[in-house]
Amino acid sequence: MMDALKVKAKSSFELAYNSACSLIEMIKYTDAEQHLLTARRIGQETLMEDNWADDEIEIELAPITVQLAYVQQLLGHPHQEAMEAYLDVINKNLADDSSLAVAINNLIALRGSKDASDGLRKIYRLLEKADEAQGFQLARGLDIKLSSKQREAICPNSVILLLHPNKIDQARELVASLPKHVPR
Repeated sequence: MMDALKVKAKSSFELAYNSACSLIEMIKYTDAEQHLLTARRIGQETLMEDNWADDEIEIELAPITVQLAYVQQLLGHPHQEAMEAYLDVINKNLADDSSLAVAINNLIALRGSKDASDGLRKIYRLLEKADEAQGFQLARGLDIKLSSKQREAICPNSVILLLHPNKIDQARELVASLPKHVPR
């Protein structure tokens, strides 16, 4: 489609980012990394030319930062780099809700059982308890903003995280709500 319109995937940082996300879905991580690096470079250049403040640029490019950390993590780059990128986005509260959710989930998956209490504080930003009948659900409309793969990853990772500090009852509640988050 883009070829027919003579539009190049790297003609804007938004297109490069969207192309990278598509490549991630197709498991073409090396190509996705290149598109994300291009998206970040073009985004920085474009926004600086438009006289955006540094903190505004950082916020605008936060989704690129999160996806780049994820791809580099999958490509075997040092996990510390990905952790630092995720923590930076989370601690500065830079990203939109869906990118923040992805950063939190990826950080928790990367850390495993290390620092479970911090992970629980972060995961509670993604989940909310609707009522006893419905159990847990994704917070702030994340069910609409996240891809199905992203939604499917958050709940099981949350259950595993709850098991580390022996929060069995909460883990059971979340497991009971899994069918609505992970439909088959």
